[in-house]
Amino acid sequence: MVPGPGHHGGGRGGAADVRGDVEEPQGLRQGGDQVHVSAPPPAPPAPARPCARGRRCHALDDVLSGSDGARGFCAELAARGYALVELPPRLHALVDDARAASADFFRLGALEKQSVGGFARIGAAYAGYRQDARTGGEFLELRIARTGALVPAPPAAVAHLDAPARELSRTLLALAHRLLAAMAEQLGLRPEVFTELLDAPDGEADAPDGVVHSVLRVCCYPAATPPSLPPSSDAAIADESARAGTFLASSAETARVLFDEHTDSSMVTLSLLDPASPGLQLRVHARDGTPLGACDGGWDAVEASVPHAHCLLVHVGDFVAALTKGHYPAARHRVVREPCDAHAPARVSLPFLARPRPERQLDTRAHEPGVREADAKLLALSQVTCSELRRLFDAFGRRQHVLALEQREQQRRDGARRQRAAAFRLEVLARRLGAPCEGPALSDSELSG
Repeated sequence: MVPGPGHHGGGRGGAADVRGDVEEPQGLRQGGDQVHVSAPPPAPPAPARPCARGRRCHALDDVLSGSDGARGFCAELAARGYALVELPPRLHALVDDARAASADFFRLGALEKQSVGGFARIGAAYAGYRQDARTGGEFLELRIARTGALVPAPPAAVAHLDAPARELSRTLLALAHRLLAAMAEQLGLRPEVFTELLDAPDGEADAPDGVVHSVLRVCCYPAATPPSLPPSSDAAIADESARAGTFLASSAETARVLFDEHTDSSMVTLSLLDPASPGLQLRVHARDGTPLGACDGGWDAVEASVPHAHCLLVHVGDFVAALTKGHYPAARHRVVREPCDAHAPARVSLPFLARPRPERQLDTRAHEPGVREADAKLLALSQVTCSELRRLFDAFGRRQHVLALEQREQQRRDGARRQRAAAFRLEVLARRLGAPCEGPALSDSELSG
């Protein structure tokens, strides 16, 4: 277990090593003591290599080295809001075990899955099992308790999910600390600017509610989707981290959307991908920062172009986007399923949302003393808690969701009107060929549609 920057307690152990033989960046402090490095300096990192179809994939050890690898990774986050990282072989077995055990859980009967407990509040956090009745999507929210136990505990039939889920959660939390520290350093800020808002990197909870607020969300989307299935917002309602956006695809495309476009209420989200059943898409932005529409090829089907299941997608959440005044933009993303692909397996994904503790206070000016607000890298905030900032995100997200629904309904009405107008034109043409036309029954504005 490797404590990351901002560590403020003893390690519990059990998390996989996310460091390997890479030297810690100079100047990072852990537990108040300077890091001592006994290994020789590593060789200069190789540039990010293409995964597939020319996609860049950053080697994790290079990103954590604090040199050119971190610089390239952070530059991509700043440009797109997301970047791919290739996990080292030492983490492959952990990922495979967690994914296989998660798939075993979703193969259980409905009563066994529900026996873990429904989606319920634990202090200021949520945990438990829920299912979206419209899409068939299933979600198991897992957290680490102060005692080190997994909440909720898996059913006895899949007890083998407990160990890899706990280890994976701790490993990804430690990794989130180190990535956030690198992102802060690339802005010329102290590494603890972001990490001090999180739980300790060993996963030990020190709050009254006794649970880590970062969450491992185990997701299973159905193998096939009926073509007439509407997009779902149940997940967005049940958990405020998912909020639908305003940039909607055509009615033909939205028929296969399982999880509407949204951003995450997290610092960063680390998503283990499932290239065997791709469905995750991220919104692509034009050079001026404007999100592209579906007709402009505005979705990056990132999951369909990675070479294997050991690629980690890192994407920016609402908190870092707001704190950095958009330098690192929040990544808008959605989950889709091709309606005609009846042979595709169910999609099992394991996103880890690194969330700040709700009671932590934001005082960003303390990190940039003497800097004018116009020149500051951070949004000027004082005595604002993370829970207050999240409520602002959620209120904005709900408004965006209402606008999205209104826009979708308007698109439906416009499509129906155009169909009526086209049918009427055909009728008029038929009458002109066979009999005098009595005149249009639709308005000129409808005929022009």
